[in-house]
Amino acid sequence: MSPNHSHDEKLERLKKKIEEGKMRKIQAETRISSLQDQYKKTAAELKALGIDPKKAEETIRQMEAEIAKELAEIEAMLPDPSLLS
Repeated sequence: MSPNHSHDEKLERLKKKIEEGKMRKIQAETRISSLQDQYKKTAAELKALGIDPKKAEETIRQMEAEIAKELAEIEAMLPDPSLLS
């Protein structure tokens, strides 16, 4: 094997790695674009519901707490099943 052949093989491997890197970059950019579009859509949907997207998690926790409180109030109003027998 001549030194030139060895260099040619190494260059081909490097070219292949560069092309693979380019493909991964394109895939990553496509994924980022898709996620940004999804975020914008979700943010718009939240705004339409009157929820600030930046406070969505906090709003959800508050809603869950309110639901739990109301369920407890409803349960407290129901008669004890053991008393119905």
